[in-house]
Amino acid sequence: MQWQGKNADTIFTSLVAAVAVVFALAFEIRESMVGRADEPLSLADLQPCCESASPRPARLLRFAVAPLLTPGIALSGLPAFGRYLAGRIGRPVETVNCRTFAEIEAQIRLGEADVAFLGSGPFVTGREEFGLVPLAVPVVAGSATGRTYLVVPEDGPVRGWADLRGKVMAFTDSLSSSGKLVPTFALTGLGATPDGFFRRVVYTHGVMHSIKAVAHGHVDGASVDGAVFDAAVRQDPSFGRRLRVAWRSAAFGNGPVVVDGRMPGDHRARIAAALTGMRADPAGRQALARLGLDGFERFEPRAYDALAAMVPRRRPR
Repeated sequence: MQWQGKNADTIFTSLVAAVAVVFALAFEIRESMVGRADEPLSLADLQPCCESASPRPARLLRFAVAPLLTPGIALSGLPAFGRYLAGRIGRPVETVNCRTFAEIEAQIRLGEADVAFLGSGPFVTGREEFGLVPLAVPVVAGSATGRTYLVVPEDGPVRGWADLRGKVMAFTDSLSSSGKLVPTFALTGLGATPDGFFRRVVYTHGVMHSIKAVAHGHVDGASVDGAVFDAAVRQDPSFGRRLRVAWRSAAFGNGPVVVDGRMPGDHRARIAAALTGMRADPAGRQALARLGLDGFERFEPRAYDALAAMVPRRRPR
């Protein structure tokens, strides 16, 4: 009977462990769903990052893109943008989709990508670390600058960063300004860091994914690009009814179009002229509209000074 009791205890312990594993897996699956859009999404129109199926033609210009744009805009607008740019600079252009800003950095460093839409955070870091050169800055909703929003549920108690202590937070990308850098700097005012302040941080790898994660109750808050959030509310007013902006950052420059400093100056000038001239060209305006952009402006260094001061020093790779 003693043996049977121990055996029963063992069986019971095993069952408890099994149930715990099931719940843990269910939680992880739920958390992993945060990064997915509601609807199925195919990126077949874009060349996957780092997965070129054939040798690269000598004159081909590779234009890399990361989560700066929403997936829907990327699918509908980027191929047309690439075709327009190719016609203006007289070189074939291939649009390359990357999942993270770190992938874009790697592609630029390795010479696999020539031009990139890059967030303002990874730009100020890359400019210092390996000589990224800005060509032009996108104008969104009439402005070449933007703000970071802290987005929370409309009916929740959160009124600022202090109310998120011990909560689940959505960040977009480890190098993103709005999606990591700015909120991390904001927490320094509370004498805190993300690791010690939040119960859990989820990386969604997409601004719309972060917005939806809050709307669906997967996370308690998200730090997102304000222009993307405003556009999401215009397109789907239900976001405005379900979500609230609890905090706004100071303005800083939008993420620029960048190239490696090794690109010849005449090539850089040709691409920059094509971008800044889009608003004056009817075909260019059509391509811009499909990207949700008003145009491109010349780079203004001072717009990034405050952001550069937030960037922690990283060891050279």
